[in-house]
Amino acid sequence: MSNGFLGRGLKVPAKASLWYTVSGALAKGVGLLFTPIFTRIMSRGEYGRYTLYITVLALMSVVCTSGVTGSAMYKGLIEFSDGRRKFTASAVGLSLCTVIPVCLAVFLLRGVLLIEGIFVPFLFIQLIFDIGIAAMCAELKYSYSYGKAAAVNAVCALLSPAVSILIMALIKGAFARILGLLLVSGIVAVPFIVRCIKEGLFRWEGWKFILRYSLPLLPGTLAAAVISQADKLIVSAYMGSEALAPYAVAHSIGVGLTFITASLGSALHPWIMRKLKSGEVGKVGETVGRIYVTLGALTVILTALAPEALSLLTPESYSVALPAVFPIAMATLPAFLLSVGTVVGVYEGRSYLSSAALVTGAAVNIGVNLLLVPRLEYLGAGLSLLLSYATAALVIYLLPSGRRVIGEIGVGGILKATALTAAVAAVTVAFYGSLPARLLLLILPVGALIFSAVGMKEYVTESY
Repeated sequence: MSNGFLGRGLKVPAKASLWYTVSGALAKGVGLLFTPIFTRIMSRGEYGRYTLYITVLALMSVVCTSGVTGSAMYKGLIEFSDGRRKFTASAVGLSLCTVIPVCLAVFLLRGVLLIEGIFVPFLFIQLIFDIGIAAMCAELKYSYSYGKAAAVNAVCALLSPAVSILIMALIKGAFARILGLLLVSGIVAVPFIVRCIKEGLFRWEGWKFILRYSLPLLPGTLAAAVISQADKLIVSAYMGSEALAPYAVAHSIGVGLTFITASLGSALHPWIMRKLKSGEVGKVGETVGRIYVTLGALTVILTALAPEALSLLTPESYSVALPAVFPIAMATLPAFLLSVGTVVGVYEGRSYLSSAALVTGAAVNIGVNLLLVPRLEYLGAGLSLLLSYATAALVIYLLPSGRRVIGEIGVGGILKATALTAAVAAVTVAFYGSLPARLLLLILPVGALIFSAVGMKEYVTESY
């Protein structure tokens, strides 16, 4: 495997983390680069319509891609290592079978989901492409072909908004943005889907394996999607699609750290499985603890600079959603612990435990959203996200799989790191009127970043 310039001198897990983080940062950065354009050339109503489409797509994509993503897919790639391409093809075939019933359900429930019926055909095609891209990335991430995975992310991130802007010369509004996403996804996905068709989509051995490991995860996976997307649906229901536009941008800023957690997860989750197999639970706990401190420091930095980020990305009228950024950013911490507990549960064959945690979190999310959004509006939506992830993380800790790793970190340490992060971030919110004061407050999180980076030396230099 060629090291390349990026990641030279690092070992396999760290190189993968670095490349996935860089590609994730690129995708996020490109998205943010184009956001000021779209928020200004699209009306708030049209931007809200597009956000609603993406929200429903995210919910449905979770169902359709559940067989080609996550820990179940990685486990299958390990099990069928001698026929990996054929296994991937069978996983794609099973996933494609879900697209028609899912889109039919969306059409029948369009009044509840608040989506226009004319968008359903676009959803149908996009879901097919999403399956292909998800399966391709799963293969690349498992084999640590990090350069190719980064290239896929870069192409999708860069070309989709660029093509959308070109289409807007002919078609205005949400449809142009949807078509841009669809065309670029097709360019990336179709060759891989054709490869899978040649390998054979219908193999009962692969289907049986995917069903065995993904079905127990599906309620939890869908619940996770509900946690991350329900706030947008409820904001739209109570406040209208035009009001959804500012919240969508604030939400995007608040979850800005998710590209880091997702990038880390791409390398960390297989690494955790290998370490659990070798009985090195303590090493997993130590590494997860260091990453948690890192995320806490980054959460403070993100919260402190949120006003400037929002003003750069949007017109002044969007600033009404700024209060939501702080709780949404804080939700990154319990979400990370939840992902670690889920991986351990899958490894131990008890994925239903993490599903129980996620379903509980989703129920809290919907209930708190319905309670707080009518009263606190954008802030209520942000708080619902934080409380739902915190609830799910607590449940996963109370279950055996979570205690096995999270217990190694130390509950006291987690609580202290969380409380310190929340306190410092809250102080930066109090000083939103003074940028110099907020910059001064960033000395503490920057120091924490340096401390955690030093502690990550073993993970960075470790090979398999």
